Amino acid sequence: MGFDRGTIAFTRFKVTGDSPSMPDEPTLERFSGLALRDGDLTSAEIEYGWCGGRHVLDEAFAFGHNVFAECFRIGLRIDTNKVPSEIKKAYVALEEAEAGTDATQRKAKRQAKENAARRIEEDLQSGKFRRSKMVEVLWDVPAGWVYAAVSASQAEQLCELFERTHGLVLEPVTSGSLAKRSFEARGKLREYEDLVPTRFFTPIDNIPADYPWTAKGDQAKDFLGNEFLMWMWNESLGQEVRLGDHAMSLMFARAMDVDCVYGSSGRAVLKQERPTAMSEAIESARSGKVPRKAGLVIAVAGQLYSFTLAAETLSISGLKLPEVENADSPRVLFEERITLLRDFNRWMDELFGVFATLRGSSGWEAYVNNLRRRIGASKPGPVAAVA
Repeated sequence: MGFDRGTIAFTRFKVTGDSPSMPDEPTLERFSGLALRDGDLTSAEIEYGWCGGRHVLDEAFAFGHNVFAECFRIGLRIDTNKVPSEIKKAYVALEEAEAGTDATQRKAKRQAKENAARRIEEDLQSGKFRRSKMVEVLWDVPAGWVYAAVSASQAEQLCELFERTHGLVLEPVTSGSLAKRSFEARGKLREYEDLVPTRFFTPIDNIPADYPWTAKGDQAKDFLGNEFLMWMWNESLGQEVRLGDHAMSLMFARAMDVDCVYGSSGRAVLKQERPTAMSEAIESARSGKVPRKAGLVIAVAGQLYSFTLAAETLSISGLKLPEVENADSPRVLFEERITLLRDFNRWMDELFGVFATLRGSSGWEAYVNNLRRRIGASKPGPVAAVA
């Protein structure tokens, strides 16, 4: 589904550079100037550009259907134009068969391959095997955020095209980069740089927690996303989390992926209405596993959100926003959903900020000891599916 209906999935990007403060015509024209239109297609295997966003062949750009609640809603069109390998082999075989007995000669074989290459190029030129895909992109201009449900390769294409279009850089928001921003705001960048992974449970003495799925280096701190989910697990066992004047309640729901921080006992998917209550979840924590992805439900300020959070990237999938009542038109409905999306990200950033403040404090070690006791003493729920 898109941002205007149904559940939402996205990775978030921070816009850096001399960005406009509000949507305007020159910015919209720059989108249009790098649109991928059928009349401009080539035989390249991969091409990408903007489209109007209503569908993959939408070549029109106008405020009426591209601007909602101070946000640009645009499409990233990605075309893959590649002849399948089996077809390539078949073309060569057909050309060699047509050459008959002469195909055993080196010259004839080379000619057969050249003829097959021409057929492949003709297919590419005609677009016979072209496949088009659109990824919806939402740019919250005043807030400086871009949302898009992209894979790793699509994220690279989005960032490159966005910079080429607007001269602005998109920085993917991960748990490490969000924590760095939080530490910097409090003047604690050195403390951020000194952070090392936490050993929540230590089944193997004197072996440091490696978090093998995360990048290594001074600035690579995406293991903080796994620690964030462990913190949320502990908080979900107690009272509500205070966020300024509001209180947030947390619940893990549907499924939780866990992985071993020591790289020894592998990954598992725990499925149940409340996966953290499973005996398998408690045993996985004791064996050195931490969450990498989890289904969550949060309730705050009278609103209920359910979603799945990927720990390292902080990517969101299956986000169900609160229902919008009494929307007079599709535009009003969409703009109300944008407001709810903004609220959701604000609450999640505040929640992460509470965690990051604790994580950078001298109280973190004592907190982890308490976490071990609470999770270790949790009464397991009924046994459920483990994938």
